[in-house]
Amino acid sequence: MGKEAFQETSCQLLLIEDNEDDANLIIKALTNIEDSDFQVEQSKSLAEGLVALEAGQFDLVLLDLFLLFLVQN
Repeated sequence: MGKEAFQETSCQLLLIEDNEDDANLIIKALTNIEDSDFQVEQSKSLAEGLVALEAGQFDLVLLDLFLLFLVQN
């Protein structure tokens, strides 16, 4: 599979991140990747992210692992 196969494909990405500054940095980094087309939906909590995950179709999920520790405590 060559590089050209990825140029025509959009990646549906769910970003679960409660820190707006971190989310903005991640989104900026993704948009700076050459020949990429990330469609990012952001959730600001784990609960919100799980609802979005059940409702939508995503190719990739980026999760702030610290949110898992907040649920356990």
